Amino acid sequence: MQLRIAPKLVLLLLAASFLPLILFGTIAFRQVRGATERSVTEGNVNVSRRAAEQIDQYVRGAVAVLESGAENISNADLKPWQKERILKNQVNRFDAFNRLEIRSPDGAVVAGSEVTTKPLSEREAKVFEEAKSGKTALSEVFIKDDLTPALDVAVPIRTLGEVSGVLLADLNLLQMWYLVDSIKIGRRGILHVLDPEERLIASGDGDRKRDVFQRKPFEPKGVLPGILQAMGAHFRNPSGVEVIAVGTRLPEPLRWSVIVEQPTSEAYALAERVGQLLAAALAAMLLAALGLGLWGGRRSVVHPIRALTEATREISRGNLNYRVALTTGDEFQELGNAFNDMAVHLGELQEKLIVEERHAMFGRIASGLAHDLKHPIQAIENISRLMDSMHDDPEFRQTFRRTVEREFSKINLFLENLHNLTHQVPLQPLPLALAPLLKECVATFELIGAKTHVTIRLELPAEALKIEGDRNALNRSFSNLISNAIQAMPSGGSLTIAVRAVGDMAEIRFQDTGMGIPPERLGSLFDDFVTTKRRGLGLGLAIVRKIIQQHFGTIEVQSRVDAGTTFTVRLPLLKK
Repeated sequence: MQLRIAPKLVLLLLAASFLPLILFGTIAFRQVRGATERSVTEGNVNVSRRAAEQIDQYVRGAVAVLESGAENISNADLKPWQKERILKNQVNRFDAFNRLEIRSPDGAVVAGSEVTTKPLSEREAKVFEEAKSGKTALSEVFIKDDLTPALDVAVPIRTLGEVSGVLLADLNLLQMWYLVDSIKIGRRGILHVLDPEERLIASGDGDRKRDVFQRKPFEPKGVLPGILQAMGAHFRNPSGVEVIAVGTRLPEPLRWSVIVEQPTSEAYALAERVGQLLAAALAAMLLAALGLGLWGGRRSVVHPIRALTEATREISRGNLNYRVALTTGDEFQELGNAFNDMAVHLGELQEKLIVEERHAMFGRIASGLAHDLKHPIQAIENISRLMDSMHDDPEFRQTFRRTVEREFSKINLFLENLHNLTHQVPLQPLPLALAPLLKECVATFELIGAKTHVTIRLELPAEALKIEGDRNALNRSFSNLISNAIQAMPSGGSLTIAVRAVGDMAEIRFQDTGMGIPPERLGSLFDDFVTTKRRGLGLGLAIVRKIIQQHFGTIEVQSRVDAGTTFTVRLPLLKK
């Protein structure tokens, strides 16, 4: 029996619409699922990073205060009662310090914030001995008798370059617990903090707080490396709940891990709802195609399907502003409206992600500003406090003047870097010989290199290479690269600066034997507000690249962890 035109049209429409609809649903669901997973992971990573930054800032800020206090004590000839007054003022002023002591190298108490003193515990003796060797030492986290977390900090006090005492502090970490308890991700997402041995030192899960007091390892074992990866790790927590966890590791010397843990049922709820919505939309589309096929007409069926198919393609290309305009007055128009609503929701989700990323950037900028400005201002404040009692001392006035000039110089340099990063640096290009310029830069750092046991070698070609550039700007760029290389070799090493001609370009290679840079940091090393150092905004390399680019040159970096880093600068040679 032959089919009538209506069933043929229905079959034709169903065949024509089935594949595009399946394609639409598959692409849209995958896009939404992928976007949801990325947004959840990136959002939780940002939460862990911000929490890690706050914890790191808290500890480093306290250590910076101690180091500043140790420096001021070493620079001033204070009597024991004056030192004791300073320590008590520090304890009263900073809630982070439970107790402060100054001990001589033999362990005797010189001054303390408390009336009674105790013998050094095994933990305190360990950091005390490390500080006697000339470096600041931090102990592992421990639980005090009052059931609050703390760690011991020991800072060397130097007199004429020699360690003449140690400033011991009991650093209160209760603020870290408050921070961990205050952060909630969704309704059931929580935060954990682990020490380098993967033991819990803070947890937002009430059922696991006992593990913190008992210093138990994080469960399940062996998942931390996966958690610290970019996309995190999926596993079942001790309560048997399937979770996704992402984390951030604090830099040396803490190396704590801050972990955000959230049930997958909550994290991916949006994708599941969208999947159900898409499934319902597909079913409605097929039913509408059948009804419109019976009602019959190309204009009533084919056109809406084509419009929705085109909308699917646009959404799959990332065009979330595309809208379906259907005025058929039937289910296709309703489906078009539902599709538009879905596109609006996806656009709102994308805008939300952009806003969160912007907030994270503002947080990094604010954090960097606080780091770069707090230390010099704190140093000026600390030495100014001594002016009332020591203004008649000529040596102190000289120390006061040098300290204020040095710290204001740091502030001015920081503000100049920030200005140069956001404004075009005016250049005065002149013909320059590279050899004298590099010799001048190396001579500036010879004394610093000798003090830090860094050997600087300059390898120049037989022929004189000339470029056209601004002497001061290039001097600043090369000096910045040399300074960074020296700082990357705290235990000493060698820096080789090799110059050669490559075609019509002059190539200058700065190769050190320092700590190296992790591969994941290399791609964004020259970006604004990115740094491998423990503190600051990270403006140096961004300005270096800007100056090199203004000279129509390029700068590249190659590095291996624990093997060293090589910066390669190429500048156009002056045509003869």
